[in-house]
Amino acid sequence: GRTRSLEETAQDIEAWEEEWDEEGFGMFCVELLGSGELAGAVGLSVVEAPAEIAGQVAISWRLGRVFWG
Repeated sequence: GRTRSLEETAQDIEAWEEEWDEEGFGMFCVELLGSGELAGAVGLSVVEAPAEIAGQVAISWRLGRVFWG
């Protein structure tokens, strides 16, 4: 994957908040217990495409580059 811009991330967070309101579940931010450093986001999301799996729920994650590997 690639690192997303601050603007893209803000748009994602807005969409995640809407999904929580509509579906009752969604993505949430995760942080390191000791430092509180933001590590990324994990959760459940409704698949929009491709058509054969649209509407199903997927486990999703997005981690900062320093946490890859």
